[in-house]
Amino acid sequence: MHRKQWTMALVVTLLCLSLVLPANVFGADNYTHNANISRNNTVVDPQYNDLKYNNNPYYVQIPSWNGNRQYSNTTPAVVGSNLYQFTYDQKGKGYLTRIELKKPDATWKPGNGISLNATLIATFDVGSSGGRDAAAGISGPTIKDGYLAIAVGEYLYWWTIDENGNRTSNVFNKNIQGNSGNAIKLIASSPLITPPLTASGTNMLTWETITWETPFAVVGSWSGGVLAQPLYTPVNVQFIGKGYNTIMDTSRATNDIVTSSPAWNPSTTVVGGTGAAVFGVAAYGSGDNRLIIMNPTTGEITTVRGFFEGPIDSSPVIAPNLHIFVPDHWGGIYRMNANGVFEAKDLSAMDKARSNISNIAIDGQNVIWIGNAHTTITVAPLSSFGSMRIRASRFSGLYSPAVVSNGSTSTIFLASDTTNGLLVTNPMTATNPSATFGDEFKDYWQTLGSVSATYTSVAADVGVDSVDGSDLHFVCAWTNYGLNSQGCVEIWAPADYNLKATASPGIVNSGEQVIIKGLPFPENLTQSVKAHITDGGENTVDLDLSQWSRSPETWQGVMNAPNNYTGADAVYTVTLTATQPGGKTATATTQFKVNPIPLPPPGNLSGKLKIEAWRRNNTVQPAGTAKYGNELAITLTVDQPPPPRGLLNAQVTSAYITKAWVHTPRGEIGWDGTGKVEIKRREEDINLSLNGLVGTIKYTVDWAGYPPPIPDNTVMETNYIYAPFAVHVNYIYQVPYVTEFGVFYYWASGSYEASGNAGTTLDITGTDLYIFNQKIHDPGTPVWQP
Repeated sequence: MHRKQWTMALVVTLLCLSLVLPANVFGADNYTHNANISRNNTVVDPQYNDLKYNNNPYYVQIPSWNGNRQYSNTTPAVVGSNLYQFTYDQKGKGYLTRIELKKPDATWKPGNGISLNATLIATFDVGSSGGRDAAAGISGPTIKDGYLAIAVGEYLYWWTIDENGNRTSNVFNKNIQGNSGNAIKLIASSPLITPPLTASGTNMLTWETITWETPFAVVGSWSGGVLAQPLYTPVNVQFIGKGYNTIMDTSRATNDIVTSSPAWNPSTTVVGGTGAAVFGVAAYGSGDNRLIIMNPTTGEITTVRGFFEGPIDSSPVIAPNLHIFVPDHWGGIYRMNANGVFEAKDLSAMDKARSNISNIAIDGQNVIWIGNAHTTITVAPLSSFGSMRIRASRFSGLYSPAVVSNGSTSTIFLASDTTNGLLVTNPMTATNPSATFGDEFKDYWQTLGSVSATYTSVAADVGVDSVDGSDLHFVCAWTNYGLNSQGCVEIWAPADYNLKATASPGIVNSGEQVIIKGLPFPENLTQSVKAHITDGGENTVDLDLSQWSRSPETWQGVMNAPNNYTGADAVYTVTLTATQPGGKTATATTQFKVNPIPLPPPGNLSGKLKIEAWRRNNTVQPAGTAKYGNELAITLTVDQPPPPRGLLNAQVTSAYITKAWVHTPRGEIGWDGTGKVEIKRREEDINLSLNGLVGTIKYTVDWAGYPPPIPDNTVMETNYIYAPFAVHVNYIYQVPYVTEFGVFYYWASGSYEASGNAGTTLDITGTDLYIFNQKIHDPGTPVWQP
């Protein structure tokens, strides 16, 4: 966009100058996710719960613009469904590419490349500076209130965009004026776009002073200059204002540089008006490490100094209470009030022998930073900063943390080096950060297998689908060595929450144990697993599974196979439902078979099951109905069994029931998720008292699952209650005996075993009193009687 010719003498000067500046300053990280002007690296998303990510990213290769391979040291910026990535080609050119995001489909495979619409929206012709590609700075685009601003080489560029990211104005640029003699034209900070401010300028036609409202862009350069530029200026008006140069407040600061992305503090008053840009100075030339508070409209500054241990390469952060937090080059963290007055510091992660350039994050309740030369991550509550902290160590190459806050827990994403790829930690509670960092909770850390470019952070929990607008929750970063060792945007997507169900053994006899297992994935997200087991009819069992192991995560429950008197295999379907704390669920099904219990043939005897529902006042409910709390009088009457067929004059001499039981719902004391007592449903076989061909039993209707009071005369449920039975039958019959005198008959006797099943339906209606069966009554719980 803007061409600059360099002379040989200037190149030699720059090469010499570059030798006096630490090489690692070049990577000052500046995270511009979603145009977050406070630079706190935090995304607030109340719907963010229970996410784990695929262990490999999808790769989006940036096209070889101008036929050249693309490189970057810049974190992607994501606004809506558009991802913006700044790259360069080592040929003196920089590029800004817009990628349209969408949800993964069936063709996406983790670890593979994917195709997304990529549009080149800007090209920058910037040459080299100080022996480096001037386009290779860390500046990323900042997008806010319809403006896009980006700084490359020695220029700030800006233009207006619509809601789809399309440019709607000319491209404007302004040179960043640095210190005399410091000609390194590199950018390692991202522009701040301020809220609308009152600018003042001169009408060049009338020479009158006029004012107008406009946002400002504020950005600094390695040259030691900081530009404050109104993004809108009326026609024929010249802005009255000035920027900042490091020699303004320190005369020997010619080679001091600005790599700190400015933050906006809306309550600062020390430089006139309300609000100020806040940024640091990397004082490698003067050694005067300092923070600058600047009024963009006038250029008025206040210098904060005297307590910083090292250069300020990285970005300040403005806390919710509007205090300023800033890191230094070695990993020290400092807190000031909105006007820069020192309040506290934490030097516990400082290592002056090794560089530690990285931004910090604030999630509303904690300040989070990298220290000890990128090997530790520290969390300190804002309320006790300087005195309380939690630290996790034994890492390498950690860079700026990006935090997703859902209001009660936080998830930290960390860009890392070749040792750890991308590290994801979750959750970290605001009140107990040790829940994340304690070694006993290491299963809650997720290390994703990929490599990010040095100094590149991540854009966390970003993106909406370009088709339906649904949240994507992507984690995006850049790698110089992605697919086929090419520069790529990495996209980690949340793993689909799924569940596998097993039932073992698959074929059992009645009464034998069946082990039900659920294996949710990803691991460590599941709060509960419940099983619903049914044969498709009246036989159902509900079972709460318990966590059996953490890795592989397994939930397990054991049940006894129901009795099967059907004469054929009974197929039970097991439906498992896994639930996350946030309410998201996954289901899976499996089956097992129960072999039939053999009953004596012929198995087709008939009988009747009569149920009378008695109240305590000795009245009986209408036939076929009962109320909770009624005493059920069960009477099984087996019809007279027939004699065997084919026998002469056969007749039954006696018959009696040998075994009979009633299969009925019952209640069982249980507790819900809050610890409240509740009646849970189960099935039970109750043996009958036998007398000939009659069996009887009494028990109370206690299988209520409804909280009192239950509306009276309302059918709450209809149950089929049945009674299998076995009968011994004695009989006699005539047997012909042929003699010379004719045919004579004598009586012979025999017996057989037979079976049958009798049943009836029973409507359970409401009651104004709630009944617990005394047998299952939990001590201390009241018992109500009708």
